[in-house]
Amino acid sequence: MEETMPEEAEKIELELPEGEVDIHDADVDDSIKDEVVAKPAEEVKKDELDEVSDSVQKRIDKLTYKMREAERQRDEAVNYAHSITQTNTDLKEKLKNSDSSLFKEYDNRVQSDIEKAKILLKEAQDTGDANAVADATEKLSRASAEAENLRRLAAQQQIREKRHAQQVSEEAYQPTLQPQTAEIDPKAEAWAKKNSWFGDDQAMTFAAFGIHKELVEGGVDPASDIYYDEVDRLMRENFPHKFSEEQAAPVQQVAASSRGASGKKAARKVKLTPSQVAIAKRLNVPLEEYAKHIEGV
Repeated sequence: MEETMPEEAEKIELELPEGEVDIHDADVDDSIKDEVVAKPAEEVKKDELDEVSDSVQKRIDKLTYKMREAERQRDEAVNYAHSITQTNTDLKEKLKNSDSSLFKEYDNRVQSDIEKAKILLKEAQDTGDANAVADATEKLSRASAEAENLRRLAAQQQIREKRHAQQVSEEAYQPTLQPQTAEIDPKAEAWAKKNSWFGDDQAMTFAAFGIHKELVEGGVDPASDIYYDEVDRLMRENFPHKFSEEQAAPVQQVAASSRGASGKKAARKVKLTPSQVAIAKRLNVPLEEYAKHIEGV
């Protein structure tokens, strides 16, 4: 009978490491241990032993659940961190690609204008038409000025990329000027062709770049239809005299239709598990924002 007590005491001792994982359960484990040790072994009946075993097993199950829950929350935190990192990387890449597409399209149009102006100037000189020479010279000067502005913008963009790279990492990084190597985004190319003023009208072109910068910094996806609708809307607000009523009406109708369609879209329900709710609160992230990353919204 004296050997039974050490076995029972040893069984309780095996639970102490798990008891350290959750400090809230420490007092309960001690009370169970005291109850078993305090009773003489000869007075412990079979039903009492079963009752103690059930209580200990419940405590084991509870601690096991809490350990598994902690593991789930840890995994959720890691996954969320990876999701945030990937999202930021994707947004930065979209921004760079969009900038590159606009620069590339603008550069192509300016270079084309320069070549056309040179041809017109040569023809005017060959025919001796003074007015045509003056007109071609003016076009060539304007196109050359726009080319110079483009080079200045490209240089500023390169400086911004260098500064950003230095803030993100200590590794040496020398960003290249993307407009000469990146592929043109089909949407950006189609938009530029639809808006013939882009590249021809200096004031409107630089205004478009300013609107583009504000939109992407505000979180608008530069590859989305909403982005191009908003650019069109703001350009018409800033340059109403540049657009005829026939041009403005269809665009406004499309924009309104787009907004209407988005307004009718049913809200998406996302059910978060207790683990996900807990980790969102621990990270101090709004539940709606966390749900978007979970569902890939």
